[in-house]
Amino acid sequence: ASIGLAATALLQLGASSEAEDARRAHLPGIAAGDTVATLAWAGPDPSLSALNARRDGAAADAGWRISGTAAIVVDGADADLVLVAARTPAGTSLFAVSGDAAGLTRTPLTTLDSTRRLAELRFADTPAELLGADGDAQDPLRRTADLAALYLAAEQLGGAARVLATAVEYAGTRI
Repeated sequence: ASIGLAATALLQLGASSEAEDARRAHLPGIAAGDTVATLAWAGPDPSLSALNARRDGAAADAGWRISGTAAIVVDGADADLVLVAARTPAGTSLFAVSGDAAGLTRTPLTTLDSTRRLAELRFADTPAELLGADGDAQDPLRRTADLAALYLAAEQLGGAARVLATAVEYAGTRI
């Protein structure tokens, strides 16, 4: 989730000064392995997330608040940093939420694959920091979803290749 979702989303944000600031703030910790990060959204596609964000006050420099539930978030139970795709009046935007933020509730989910830790994340007026420009994240999040699907397919191909190699080796040693 840190690389395939969070880092990819940050890299796809574009070349604005806001996007560059977001990358400078968050990518070093992710790349060093010091920060576990993930991407959360509600619905089938992060670019159309049903989570909501509103300004925390009337001032132009006011912070943001996120509300809603992301039903399934990869590494959501353990993430130090949650990037959140949410709707604002301007459109889909990307936000950073600290893993220990007030109003963030994490519920670990039972999975068939114990290496894939999933959680439901509930945002109840949770403080957030806007990453990039307000309303400019729909296309970057669409590209992020496409790349994440590609990364998952590559992971599955690697797992299938290992299973095949093990089965062939076993078949060659059977008597």
